[in-house]
Amino acid sequence: MKGQSCWKDHDHWSCLGHVPPITLPASSHRCWMAGCSKRPDEALRPEYVEPAPIAIVSISSGERCAYPECSNIARDGSKYCSRQCSNRNARKRHKDRHAA
Repeated sequence: MKGQSCWKDHDHWSCLGHVPPITLPASSHRCWMAGCSKRPDEALRPEYVEPAPIAIVSISSGERCAYPECSNIARDGSKYCSRQCSNRNARKRHKDRHAA
């Protein structure tokens, strides 16, 4: 297995002469261990893939608190009006789950 390497993605390659294989940056031309493998051929390097955008979930203001026994408006960025309602709902769900 010594001397073998492969591209992991556009920015990283792996030296397979180790257990587990070492992942190295594409800028590194040789394995960091002495006398080991070289970076794989540049022609085999995978194309750069643009990362998918991170979806941001926003709960709009004006929604009712998710705790069933509360009628207050939820805080911005939360489905509960307070931490207390969040904890009450968690206790209720736990109780309901273990009551059956």
